[in-house]
Amino acid sequence: MKSKLLIVSRNVPDNLVDSNSLVLNKLLKYFPKGSYNFLIPRSLKISENAQVFTYNDKSTNPFFKSHYGKYLFSLYNLVSRIHYLYRHYQFSSILIISSSGIYNICAFIIRNVYRILYSVYFFDVWVGNKLRFWNDVLSKILEPSIVKQAKFVVASGGGIADLYTKRYHIVPIIINNPYSDITMQIMENTRSFDSKHQNDKIRIIYTGSIYWPQKDSINTLCMAIKDNLNINFDIYTGTSMENIRESVLLIDEYNNVKMHKHLQLKDVLYKISKSDIAFLPLYIINDQRTSLVIKVSEPGKLADYLISGTPILIHAPADSYISNYAKKYDFAYVNNDKNPESLLKMIEYIKNHPEESKKKVENALRIAKEFHNPQINAIKLKNVLLNDK
Repeated sequence: MKSKLLIVSRNVPDNLVDSNSLVLNKLLKYFPKGSYNFLIPRSLKISENAQVFTYNDKSTNPFFKSHYGKYLFSLYNLVSRIHYLYRHYQFSSILIISSSGIYNICAFIIRNVYRILYSVYFFDVWVGNKLRFWNDVLSKILEPSIVKQAKFVVASGGGIADLYTKRYHIVPIIINNPYSDITMQIMENTRSFDSKHQNDKIRIIYTGSIYWPQKDSINTLCMAIKDNLNINFDIYTGTSMENIRESVLLIDEYNNVKMHKHLQLKDVLYKISKSDIAFLPLYIINDQRTSLVIKVSEPGKLADYLISGTPILIHAPADSYISNYAKKYDFAYVNNDKNPESLLKMIEYIKNHPEESKKKVENALRIAKEFHNPQINAIKLKNVLLNDK
């Protein structure tokens, strides 16, 4: 089959540490073989996949050694490469993964200079994110045109979709972050719920990256369980310990907090299923008002939490999309308090109310099947990107 879709991205699905790649990996497995190609930076290529094109993002020229020099060099080569591939391979559809400013600016250029149509996939917001000065300025100038000129705007969850609907009066395509398609494991995890609480210790787990949206919540949980011998907190992450120590204060001083390396998807799901609580942190304590990224985010890890058979504990602001989503469908415990003592009380409440937890686990599985099914979401995305004339 002739490839019709060019996906412009920072990574390919083989990179199972990058959260956006994890989501794409779950969706693209349902696309026809040979129906798409990737375009990624040459310096970040980790795959021998024949479906991957690259563009040059590194220069030996001293003129391009500064931050903005590197940026301009990469942007020029990215745009030139898209123009060449579009003409040479006659792609009928281009999907820009909006993971950084360079891809968004690229979308603006290829549309207004070369008249190349594109769709854009927002895993996070652009305007309102934490950006460098000039990226922030450009986001406010260019985002309206990028969104309005796109053939389709794909939003990773209802929070981002609602935001862009209000901003630009458009109707984004919502692709909820999908769970791992391991149906038998889902059922086994759900049936195993009753046996979770047979010992006295409470096992809390977090899986995923640790950066600014998670750091305050993780710190709060660590303070809540400090010196509590009945609670263990396990963190499985691809984030380096050096970066974690910059974000999570005094992480090495907590005896009941254990750091583990990133695991393969099936192993992560198994670890979650054997825990008592799956922790979803999304809170910046020091902000006077909720950061926009946190307000609209639907973290990718939520989908696998939903099918794990383990009660979910969300720590997020009351006005965040994820808090309201969980409360609406009653699939998780939600704590909107900044106080460690409040978080500890909720952990103990979860431990002591297994019937309530079981009901939330059942609701979580129902919501996963209804909104986060990888095949259903993949077909929705495929029909838009591959069947568009």
